[in-house]
Amino acid sequence: MGLFSFFRRRKEEKKLEEVVSKYEPESFFTGNKRDEAAIKRYLLQQCETLANVSTDYMNAKDEYEVITSYLNDIQTIENMDEADRMKLSDVAGNIMNLEENTKYLQDKVKRLPDSQYAMLDSNKDEMPKAISRLKENENSRDIMKKDMDYLEGEKLEWSYEKSLIKDEQKKLKTACIVILVMEAMLMIGFLAFFMVEETMIYNIIVIVMLVIALLLLLVLIRIMNNSRDIKQCLVNYNKAVSVQNTIKIRFINVANACDYAYEKYHCRNARELSRDWELYLETVKEREKLANANDDLSYYKKSLISLLRTYRLYDAQIWPNQAAALVDKKEMVEVKHALLERRTKIRNRMEKAYQDMRDTKDIVTRTSGEHHIFTPEMQGILDSVEKILK
Repeated sequence: MGLFSFFRRRKEEKKLEEVVSKYEPESFFTGNKRDEAAIKRYLLQQCETLANVSTDYMNAKDEYEVITSYLNDIQTIENMDEADRMKLSDVAGNIMNLEENTKYLQDKVKRLPDSQYAMLDSNKDEMPKAISRLKENENSRDIMKKDMDYLEGEKLEWSYEKSLIKDEQKKLKTACIVILVMEAMLMIGFLAFFMVEETMIYNIIVIVMLVIALLLLLVLIRIMNNSRDIKQCLVNYNKAVSVQNTIKIRFINVANACDYAYEKYHCRNARELSRDWELYLETVKEREKLANANDDLSYYKKSLISLLRTYRLYDAQIWPNQAAALVDKKEMVEVKHALLERRTKIRNRMEKAYQDMRDTKDIVTRTSGEHHIFTPEMQGILDSVEKILK
């Protein structure tokens, strides 16, 4: 464990030396000889740092001056003549009201997507008729769909009734055969009885034969009626098929017309298209109002800038975007407070950059003097930094 800790510590010390060597002065001597190349590299690194710090300082200085100019503008506005101050407040109030109204109108305009607005605008002359035609087509399509469904049910019903009658026909034919067999068996029975008893019971025979004949007649009548009903079922079924095919052709044409309208007008049904058309008509009116509001807003913004320019502000262009501060003193206090905080941070940044420039310049001057190494590039950077420091 101890050996492992020793090697790890050696490894960490080596890493630390590598990192420190990037920022600390290198050893300028190899043995007893001065390493001029290492000195030049070090001085160039310091000069590069000095140039970066000076650039940051100048950028902060410019920003500091801009913020100071904005604070001076606020002071100028607060010290305006009472009449101009009232006029400024009125114009700024109009800007605030118009901006609020413009935002409200923009939100209403956005209810209809731009693509849908463009489509409706390009077809505005035909839209009322197109909506009416689509409603009629949808109504016809729905009615024909119901009619086709009804006829489909009728087809199933006639087909089912036909199958029931056919089943009954089979049973009736079987009944005929059974009756004929019974009649034959009875005749044989009567003949046998006559041969044994040598007496013929005519009354019974007549009654039985009449009953059998009546049953057979009823079955035959039913069979004939069923045959007629089967033919009628077939007629009704074929008629339903014929009418359904006729409706289907018209249904396809009407459905295609609806689909074409859906694709052309970017809608799912006539109700949606009608709603979009109403929104379009409202949007046209709102866009007109929005255009007028924008014109008025542009007029008041120009008036505000023109009034502020008479006081020679540093930047009069920004105040239309801060109209609330021109109306409400509390808002102006917030703007001023934010600028003061920002200027304080920039001043602290400038002070640190200034001190870093002094320290780095002293290091470059001292090191170059000690080793008598000085290049024109270094001189140029030091001169520019000296001007800043003065």
